Amino acid sequence: MRITAFSALAGLSAHALRHYESLGLLCPRRLPNGYRDYAPEQVREAVFIAMSREVGIPLPVIAEQLPRYRTGQLRPDEIIQALLKRRDELDAQIANLKAQRKKVVEHARWIEKRVALAKRRTQAKGNTAHSRPWPSASRPTTTPTTTRSKQHD
Repeated sequence: MRITAFSALAGLSAHALRHYESLGLLCPRRLPNGYRDYAPEQVREAVFIAMSREVGIPLPVIAEQLPRYRTGQLRPDEIIQALLKRRDELDAQIANLKAQRKKVVEHARWIEKRVALAKRRTQAKGNTAHSRPWPSASRPTTTPTTTRSKQHD
């Protein structure tokens, strides 16, 4: 079947199919006119690739498993284990991102406090010149705390 029909059955763009072919993941037969001719059983392989990519499994890992998938040697329990492993990787990434987000919020609050302090100082002095909210070489290297802020006053 031609790439347009195959694309519709597999739920992938022709561009993605050509890319997977360039990587050696899909190997359609070539007709004398150069057109790709996909076998119906290759739809299953394309769906396997697409589903793997949707959950973030890298193409080199897919390439390793694809021969076993084609021959039926990749058992469902192995696929489930790979998916659960990916879930655990995603959970670790989520935890890391949440920790980074917390740091971003802490640093923003620290800067806001420093800016507010500088404004109060400027107003108290009656000075309209810009006052730096923190020394130029000083920024929190760990979690900003009240003690840390006082050290830089």
